Amino acid sequence: MNTIHQVTQILKNPVLELPKARKNGDFPVFLEQVFIDFFDLAIALEKFLGNDFSRRIEQSKTLSNSIIEAWRLSRNGDPIAAYSKLDQGLNCVMGELMAMSRRHSKQVLNNQSWYRLAAWKGAESRQDMFHVPFEKSQQSGYRFCTPGRPTLYLANSVYLCWLECGQPAEEKCVVSRFEIDSAGMDFLDLPCNHQAYIAPLDFPELPGFTHDPRKVMNSPFVEDVFSELADYLMVWPLLAAISVRKSSNNQPPEYVLPQLLMLWVAQSKSLLGIRYFTSKEDKSTNSQDWSVNLAIPTRTKKDAGFCDFLLARTTCTLPQKLSIIKDKSAEELITQKTGDRRQHAQGRYMIVTPDRGMEHYIDTVYGKMEYWLDRADIEIAKI
Repeated sequence: MNTIHQVTQILKNPVLELPKARKNGDFPVFLEQVFIDFFDLAIALEKFLGNDFSRRIEQSKTLSNSIIEAWRLSRNGDPIAAYSKLDQGLNCVMGELMAMSRRHSKQVLNNQSWYRLAAWKGAESRQDMFHVPFEKSQQSGYRFCTPGRPTLYLANSVYLCWLECGQPAEEKCVVSRFEIDSAGMDFLDLPCNHQAYIAPLDFPELPGFTHDPRKVMNSPFVEDVFSELADYLMVWPLLAAISVRKSSNNQPPEYVLPQLLMLWVAQSKSLLGIRYFTSKEDKSTNSQDWSVNLAIPTRTKKDAGFCDFLLARTTCTLPQKLSIIKDKSAEELITQKTGDRRQHAQGRYMIVTPDRGMEHYIDTVYGKMEYWLDRADIEIAKI
């Protein structure tokens, strides 16, 4: 058994699976146990990841302790101290975090289109599809935004938009395609869940066949596989903490840490937002189908209207009714231009749903809508 195969078997341990789900009990106690189990398992990887891994994993323990303390400080009404504590933890793994983020931006689904879905009555204009206006932003917070600071949420497929919105009736849904000008800025790029790191490693051993994980499509590995895997494991506690599935709608404790992380991103002059893997249940059959969201915080402070900073960097289509696509055939939607754009954008290939099983994405209303939004007569313009 070669080294990569041995490491892969350890990585398949359910302890490392993301996202996590909390059934009941106190959130920090749950998170502490997640971290204890993780560090116990990390011991088994030390002999494969180099002599330096033991020292580096101690830095990850400092990150883990800071994460839990930041959560407690925030829940106890001290957001400034909570932010400071999270910042201290992030600084312990800053080199690994940013190196991993840059690799993701270069390698993982880096040309995909972005979409936003609305299911409320009256969503007819580009403004209706933009972030929540400032005058309405006090109403509620979401995973990566707090009340009072709107965030623009986008997804890399129409199907993921639908999942994130709670699977509303399709006849109520409208969809827009978005383009974001990120010139001069980067994303904190965290699109890979644990399976995304296992997949390029998990190939059978065959006589005469040498597998290179770096050459797998959308592989998060670029140069030194074991060094980059160590980077990922150092940052794993952060990924686990910000992706725990929501257990309730009343001030979800799972949202405290991602909101603190977004505040940290919003304070940066070089980071535009966060690209992250979904916490929704969405099985993928290949790396093209990984479900990824984008959250971009507002930076202009206003009493009403929209963020000037995001307005200058965002274009989108007018919202299109999802119901108009249902009866259209693939032949009606696929032109040379839309086909070329879908290929460039590395669009989703398959979909697996509880009621219909596995099917080609283009045969679904969600896949058809993505082709529809690529048509030349569907103009993309400023908000």
